[in-house]
Amino acid sequence: MVDKFNRTALAAGLLIGLSACVSSGTGNGGGNGGGGSPESFDAFEEEFDDITGRIPTSDMPVSGAASYTGGVLIDIDTGTDTLRTLGDLSFSVAFNPAGDDGSVQNPVSDAQIDNIRVETSAGDTAEWDVTLTQEAAEAAGFDSVVGVTETTINAPVVGEITTRIGALAISVLGEVDETNAAGLDGSGTMLVTLGGAFFGAEGAATAGTATAVFDDDGSDGLLDAAGAGTYTAEQD
Repeated sequence: MVDKFNRTALAAGLLIGLSACVSSGTGNGGGNGGGGSPESFDAFEEEFDDITGRIPTSDMPVSGAASYTGGVLIDIDTGTDTLRTLGDLSFSVAFNPAGDDGSVQNPVSDAQIDNIRVETSAGDTAEWDVTLTQEAAEAAGFDSVVGVTETTINAPVVGEITTRIGALAISVLGEVDETNAAGLDGSGTMLVTLGGAFFGAEGAATAGTATAVFDDDGSDGLLDAAGAGTYTAEQD
């Protein structure tokens, strides 16, 4: 199962472009959102617009730690239906100064997605009794980090300016079946990957793309179910 699932995960990269199509847009607001986990699909989309409408972070922290909470919205194509899913996202990041090469890989910990709510194309709703975790993803060989690139330039008039730009990459994984994930056919493993940028002062929030792949243990197919969407998270 692990070998087949690793092949499935490689195919997830093909969904990155698709995720932009289901994104709720870049937004135009610049205010502060309420943060926390989204209560509805509409609330999530408003939060995504708010966060991505802020100024991108150019001063990522060089010390300390922060906890983030937010949500992940993914439309999953099962082959027979499209499941609109919304889950709660949480994780923590430990920040460190950049090395001599101007970069650093900040460790992510305790990342997970739970409280997953589902709506079918017919409008039926359900809740999945599933928790996707960073620990399970790492055991399968998928790492989670926040990379930061530090650049210093000598600007006219103002002189030396240093920017620190961050990029998030998180993977979470869990076991699902027809009893705990209504709408999915079969039993196997689901991998969700997140990739995005930071917004606001000192990495106050992050948003970007999300992809999901489901590997049915009883199928020889490469992608038994797959989907794309977006995520958001703000510092607690």
